[in-house]
Amino acid sequence: MKRATMAVAVTMAALLAACSEDDPAGPGYSGDQLTEAEAEAVWTALVEVTDSARVGIMENDPPDASLLNPASAMPGNISFEHTSTHPCPVDGTVAVALNVDLAYDEEAESLDYDARGSLTHEECSFSHDSVTFTVDGDPNLSFAARVVVAEGVFEPITESVEGAFEWSASDGRSGRCIVDLSKVTDLTEGKRTLQGEVCGHTIEQEITWTT
Repeated sequence: MKRATMAVAVTMAALLAACSEDDPAGPGYSGDQLTEAEAEAVWTALVEVTDSARVGIMENDPPDASLLNPASAMPGNISFEHTSTHPCPVDGTVAVALNVDLAYDEEAESLDYDARGSLTHEECSFSHDSVTFTVDGDPNLSFAARVVVAEGVFEPITESVEGAFEWSASDGRSGRCIVDLSKVTDLTEGKRTLQGEVCGHTIEQEITWTT
């Protein structure tokens, strides 16, 4: 693998989220149900909070900078652990736990990135169409991500998120959401698929591009 390619791969690995091995969702869906538009808005807000947390992690507690230096991209193994708490848009927080294992070999043009972790929301609130939604972990959302490069070629990148959270709205509604999503990104074929469930609504999405 070219040194620049290895550096990009390591940087991407550091930015991907991941989480715990627990299965916190449990059976069933209770309480009021969000509309499809509201479920999408809630999920989008949670993703934005997560993205903001990732930026904070890279700014305040990044992996050893030498690991991202192409000149140091020798065969080896890297382990990275991180915990932190980040603010939500209106109020409340999200706690991030992250564990990353990375094995790479420049001469063999190989890389194996495996990440796990969790997002625990505590009175994490945000607004949508003049309604304020507040989310609490039940107990959390767990993530996993896997990136494998073999002989300089990316295998399909797999990511997943599952878990549950309780929510309440300023208009008096409340309920419990289950999340069970999987995403596969094939850089060679130029295709990304996302499927699963968010708050009782089925998600099926496919994006293609020219490679």
